[in-house]
Amino acid sequence: TYNFTFTAKAFDQYVNENTSGAFNFTTGNSSVAAYQYGNGSNASSFNEVLVGSSTIASYSTLNLSASDSMAVTVVPGPLYVLQVDPQSLTRKAGTQFNFDAIGYDQNGNRIGGVDANWISSNSSVALYFSGNGTNSSLFDAVSPGSAVVSAFSVGNPDINGSATATTIPGD
Repeated sequence: TYNFTFTAKAFDQYVNENTSGAFNFTTGNSSVAAYQYGNGSNASSFNEVLVGSSTIASYSTLNLSASDSMAVTVVPGPLYVLQVDPQSLTRKAGTQFNFDAIGYDQNGNRIGGVDANWISSNSSVALYFSGNGTNSSLFDAVSPGSAVVSAFSVGNPDINGSATATTIPGD
């Protein structure tokens, strides 16, 4: 969670700063920017909570019609965790497994479009078919048994995730 501060200043019609007033602050979306403290002063602090957009508004305590606002967009940080979804799949031999790589930053915000390279721990059970360099993969269900399917981030192979693929006899 990150903290950010907004400062408001008031000016008269001649653009001279008026330092005698104070301000109240509001957020348009508290799930993105949560008010922390500062009403009644010239600065207010907000915590970033989730990825998204909000508007921060300030209102003069001397003249409520004197206000201004600013758009705030919180974006995810760098890739920190890679998960494979679903965590386990069971398929009959002769069909296919489909897995997706889902990335998260260190605050748990989902990151879209994470590209991965895919491998299987046992190609006689789950044979790689397609998807390297993308966030989605296909594996052929070959013969009965279990295999670990792993996704390695294209940008940082040290960040990876895995799931279990189980093949059962076909019809």
